[in-house]
Amino acid sequence: MIEIDARKLECPKPVLLVKEEADKGTAQIRACVDNEVAAGNVTRFFESRGYSPSRTPGTR
Repeated sequence: MIEIDARKLECPKPVLLVKEEADKGTAQIRACVDNEVAAGNVTRFFESRGYSPSRTPGTR
């Protein structure tokens, strides 16, 4: 599993970091973000690529 720390980054940077890993064929990606806009955008990106996104309770 690859973990991407995209906290303190504004969109589109979190999505671009996730896309870079997805384009490599990484099967499991964990993206840490700290704002709702990034969380929503990353979630939509994961869904568009066939990943099954989930949010960890107590986090954004």
